[in-house]
Amino acid sequence: MKGVFYLLHDSPARRDDFISVTGDTLFPLYFCETRWVEDKCVAERLLEIWANIVKLVDYYDSLPKYKQPSFKTYIHVKNAVSDPFTKSKLYYFSYIAGLLQPFLKIYQTDKPMLPFLFDDLKSLVKTLLTNIVDSNILEKSKTTKELLDIKLDQNNLLKTNDVHIGFAASSEVRKLLVKDVVTTKQVAVFKKEARTFVIGILKKIYTKCPLNSDIVKNSTIFNPEKIQTNRGKFLKKKAKLLFQKFVSLNIIPFTKADKAYIQYCNFIDDDMLLILENAKLFVRGESRIDDFFFQDLKVYKKYPDMSTLLILILTLSHGQAEVERGFNNNNLVLKDNMSIDSIVARRFMNDYMIQKGLHPHEMPITPQLMKSVSSARTRYNVYLEEAKKRESQK
Repeated sequence: MKGVFYLLHDSPARRDDFISVTGDTLFPLYFCETRWVEDKCVAERLLEIWANIVKLVDYYDSLPKYKQPSFKTYIHVKNAVSDPFTKSKLYYFSYIAGLLQPFLKIYQTDKPMLPFLFDDLKSLVKTLLTNIVDSNILEKSKTTKELLDIKLDQNNLLKTNDVHIGFAASSEVRKLLVKDVVTTKQVAVFKKEARTFVIGILKKIYTKCPLNSDIVKNSTIFNPEKIQTNRGKFLKKKAKLLFQKFVSLNIIPFTKADKAYIQYCNFIDDDMLLILENAKLFVRGESRIDDFFFQDLKVYKKYPDMSTLLILILTLSHGQAEVERGFNNNNLVLKDNMSIDSIVARRFMNDYMIQKGLHPHEMPITPQLMKSVSSARTRYNVYLEEAKKRESQK
């Protein structure tokens, strides 16, 4: 996918060749190995224009040898065109990316999400395992620990022919078999590679994701959906484990943990009707969990110690999307020869506008703002004088 993009992106001449040969102006999209949230559409675009890529390669092959491209990127693309499984591989990649994309999109937000993380991760892992692991093994694995302890070896994996590769890829493979383009042995090799691909993803998830974290696992006691569907006894048990973990990590003193635990038990016993009433109005993706507890239920008034621990949980990061978004915002405000103070000031303004949902033309022109702008030059001169004094004192 990357090769096809660079084949046409880096050369206006080849783009002209593509348009003249195919009569189309739809080009490949950029592929990034580490941005799975954006890669499904890349595979779909390539599938959409694959016939045109084949035409372009056939056109270059028809030219005299000295005019044919010979650089490495083109050779990779040419090899892909000659591979009968390329479309099947693209369909399969799109299928797996489609399984990962909803989870990744949900956690691109800067809203507090930790109470949902464990169940969403577990669901994702189980979905991936369903494609390659025997269903009998999955049915026996009731707990998360049992699910993670499934060994991805020949005893537990599906037979090669039973590996699920998605309906689009399966349909493409059947067409190849009907046309005698490939053999059943080659199909078996393709499915084995597909299985290895999923195993690689699962191993990466097991290594990087906090499915074994006691804090992540037990923070589900603050998930409004879980509170609705679980008994109070179960929630209290998980609350005890969660608060014990905070004490063992020396994050809170045991006296505060005792108070927080008692308050959580009272919260579940006394306020369940109020919780259920508000939980019905809670919508994932639209409602904020901090608003649910602190604005709707107003827990900080009645349960201050539990609220302190809840704030700790809600401030724990669920990903790096917000940090990466900050780098993008830096690129928007940066200009040549800007000082650090200027960058910080522009970021302050940028963040304020994002937070308030404002555009430049919507900024309110208040008397205070006009007064501040009119005295900006004076403040700048004072700043320069202070900078000179600091420099002379060194």
